[in-house]
Amino acid sequence: MLSRRGLFTFGVSRLVEGFDHSAPAAPVAPVDVDPRAPRRAWPRGDVGLWAPVSACLPRPVGKLLDLDDLELDLASLPFEDARFDGVLSAFGPMFSSDGRKAIDELFRVVRPGGTVAFTAWAPLGVVGRLLRLAATHDPLPRGVPPPLAWGREERLRQDLDCHSDDVRLHSRELMLCFDSGEQAVERLFEALGPLAVAPRQDELRAQALAVVAELEEEGAGPMRLRARYLLAEAVRRPVLY
Repeated sequence: MLSRRGLFTFGVSRLVEGFDHSAPAAPVAPVDVDPRAPRRAWPRGDVGLWAPVSACLPRPVGKLLDLDDLELDLASLPFEDARFDGVLSAFGPMFSSDGRKAIDELFRVVRPGGTVAFTAWAPLGVVGRLLRLAATHDPLPRGVPPPLAWGREERLRQDLDCHSDDVRLHSRELMLCFDSGEQAVERLFEALGPLAVAPRQDELRAQALAVVAELEEEGAGPMRLRARYLLAEAVRRPVLY
């Protein structure tokens, strides 16, 4: 039987779902997936919550692999080398079983000269604060980098520079609106795996409610919370003969 940690690390590429269906998208080639591949084991959450982030991912023309449509662990992709012209994921690498290996896998399955693009939550902002809070309740084993490690520009650039001479990192933010602090906590716990699986849920939710109240943007109307993330775009280094 999988441990709670094992359940967290398998099949996390659909942690974030939702697309802007009104925007034109590049053709997507059929993808064969092993039906025995591990699946994510916690709630999917509100499919529209991160839609603006998914919509901002570049969509190169050609054979495109959109990993947010699949339920796979990005650290072990079931595709042959250099199969795609572009590979995309919103937040998948940072929540895979091994973030660095996930980035290696994205570059492995894209052709030389192809594009890899994904996003990672930054430590600042409501999501970053809540992920740090979850880590205090459910610490990772010693030596295992936390998901937010890839939300720091210096760490992310270091891993991308291993594969690309053309790396662009963009700091972005997303304004999330909720009717109340309680609704914010409910939806964010549902949509963020580390919060959903952490122990001592009652205590964690009370602490999260305090964080949400602290970070609320001033103004009339719904509760507004700012979430910050990095958008990474990189072109796989050409093969030198």
